[in-house]
Amino acid sequence: MLLPSTGGVYSSGNGMSASVSADGCGESGAWDKNVYIEIGNLTGAGTYLLSDLSNRLQYTVRENNTTRVYSSLNTKSGRVIITKDDRASKILSGTFEFEGVDNNDPGKIVKITSGRFDLNYKK
Repeated sequence: MLLPSTGGVYSSGNGMSASVSADGCGESGAWDKNVYIEIGNLTGAGTYLLSDLSNRLQYTVRENNTTRVYSSLNTKSGRVIITKDDRASKILSGTFEFEGVDNNDPGKIVKITSGRFDLNYKK
């Protein structure tokens, strides 16, 4: 069972951070997943590479009392494509792909190839 996702975009100076979360319950028990995106210098629609260390993407999975955090900071691999940055309507949309390494176990790698988000700007 998948519960509604929550999230939002927070702007700060020239940058922004965005977070999307989803909770669910499967055969192995309850879980929740979170994607955190940070763009250091958001200038509108365009491609933001994760090889630029002012940008980062983090994927967190909490399941069965275990938390795994996969970060782009170690791989510097991936990109975020902002397709819509409408401040008047408070909407930020885009796609992302990245390869992240578990912060506590470098042998564990996750690859996301078709991530998508549509979020509202928050105050």
